[in-house]
Amino acid sequence: MRKTLRNLTPIVALAALLSVFAGVSSAAAAVTVTTVTPASGPEFSGIAVTVKGTGFSTTPGATAISFGGAAAKNVACTTTRLCTAVTPYSPEGSANVTATVESSTSTNTVPFAFTVYSPPVVSIVAGRKGPKFSRAKLTDRYPGIFTFGNDYIEITNSTTETQTVSGPSGTTALEAGTTLGENFPINEATPRVYELTTSNSKKTLTVTSKTPK
Repeated sequence: MRKTLRNLTPIVALAALLSVFAGVSSAAAAVTVTTVTPASGPEFSGIAVTVKGTGFSTTPGATAISFGGAAAKNVACTTTRLCTAVTPYSPEGSANVTATVESSTSTNTVPFAFTVYSPPVVSIVAGRKGPKFSRAKLTDRYPGIFTFGNDYIEITNSTTETQTVSGPSGTTALEAGTTLGENFPINEATPRVYELTTSNSKKTLTVTSKTPK
């Protein structure tokens, strides 16, 4: 004869229910990472990612996300299956993404690829009327590799003479074949203007910064 909870004594029925709840609790405690979106991003940058899995804690600070052992920033879990985070400043290569809640760490393999750093580059080139920037305007979306929350740009002197470049950070005598790298805040209200001073005139480069995508 098949037994049901109706046929059991109160104590046995309670034990059966507790057993069921214990099984549910045990299943909910398993921490896994199933996907990371996007699955790649630039090295030494810090981009926003979405991490999906199971067993996350929605309590602030209770869930840690790591990329190859390096801790992610700004981890926030809205549900036990969804977290957002910002990648750490890691070098080029593949890193396994893990989640840790209390003493439980995911063990499955979910790779994230840190890609080669490739910032926007503007060159100073020779022109018919003297040196000039290779472009007059630029929208920069590349995250800064030295300062978190910034954009980064490089200005390279491709001429054979030293050139004088003036910008928000000051004036630089840029020798032939060398590069000036600058970090600056994302979404600045006023575009950054760089001036190339020559014997004939001033050439300008206007840089607008946007949130990286």
